[in-house]
Amino acid sequence: MKSETQMLSAELETHRFELEMSINELQVTNQALKEREEYLSNMIEHASEGIMIVNQSGLINSANHVVCNLLDIENHQLINKPLNLFINKAVKKEINAFFVLSEHNEHFKTKANLKQWNKKESIPVQISISALKHFFDKKFLVILTDLSKIVKIKEDLAQ
Repeated sequence: MKSETQMLSAELETHRFELEMSINELQVTNQALKEREEYLSNMIEHASEGIMIVNQSGLINSANHVVCNLLDIENHQLINKPLNLFINKAVKKEINAFFVLSEHNEHFKTKANLKQWNKKESIPVQISISALKHFFDKKFLVILTDLSKIVKIKEDLAQ
């Protein structure tokens, strides 16, 4: 009886040790994931391009400060607004169709005019949209490149 108790105690100690090792591994992995997430967030926030994540319905899930500056809107006001609210009519249908019909790894690129929030002004941009993988629901990476300086240079050269 005593040896059986000792065997069970030793087995329990082995499982406790294995559990501690697993917990330590999970903590290290969790820390690495947090660091990677912070690194990626910093990259997105400090990019020179406007970067957004948009869902299949065209609603903006997140955006960096460049997008907010282009649209002249605060980040908290932008979240869950439809991207089409800011895009000229000429490309709305194309973008909506891409959101609905695209598969993973597909890309869409076009030029458009972004309407600033509560203003009549618009900004010429190139919009690049990529369908993202590994999400339960469809998500899209939207990159906005401000073309206003290029347009101004072309106008100056034309005169």
